[in-house]
Amino acid sequence: LFGAHFGNQHHFGWDNYPLPMDNLDVLEYNPVEESEIEGPTFLRGYLDIEGEPADTFVRLDGFKKGFVVVNGFNLGRYFNLSSPQKTLYVPAPMLKQGRNEIIIFESDGTSATEIEFFDKPDLG
Repeated sequence: LFGAHFGNQHHFGWDNYPLPMDNLDVLEYNPVEESEIEGPTFLRGYLDIEGEPADTFVRLDGFKKGFVVVNGFNLGRYFNLSSPQKTLYVPAPMLKQGRNEIIIFESDGTSATEIEFFDKPDLG
């Protein structure tokens, strides 16, 4: 049981569960059949690169709140309501020729199951 204090009021009756994010390799991924996902979920996809990788920017239209991992490196969080920024920066050294693993943790559900990569940022 967890008690919290918000705006000078105490709130009780919460359950608090840890969600360790230190080993995403143990997750089991299944093909996504829906075009909209409700609630927390992990999604995995791949970016195939021919030639030398370059600085890249990932855009997450339709996603609400979560984080992105590229080849085991956490790029950072996104939150579509609090930031005008539309893309996350993916430095070239994080990418490799061939197949690159992309993992997204979406905490609030998403109306999209695809992301896009660009060569220029969209900072809003």
